[in-house]
Amino acid sequence: MPGMNAVVWFKDPSKSTANLNKLSVPLTAIAIDGEQKYVWVVNKDSMRVSRRDIVIEAGVGVNLNITSGLEVGEMIVAAGVSHLSEGMQVRPWSE
Repeated sequence: MPGMNAVVWFKDPSKSTANLNKLSVPLTAIAIDGEQKYVWVVNKDSMRVSRRDIVIEAGVGVNLNITSGLEVGEMIVAAGVSHLSEGMQVRPWSE
């Protein structure tokens, strides 16, 4: 509309190979406690969650890159993170 301004950031995936080896998580999985960002990691044997502090790379979008705090293959909670507490048992969502 006339008079409306916006800033748009584009990333051309064909020009960057830097993101190929990075972990990317949904924004909905990231919780904040003061300045510290964290995710809930699920123990695959007990299905209990534990808080894991993370460092995220500056960026925008529905997924953010994690620079430290998570390893490939770890399972995290992607929704409802504000309702969890340490040691809570969870189960996978199914329709």
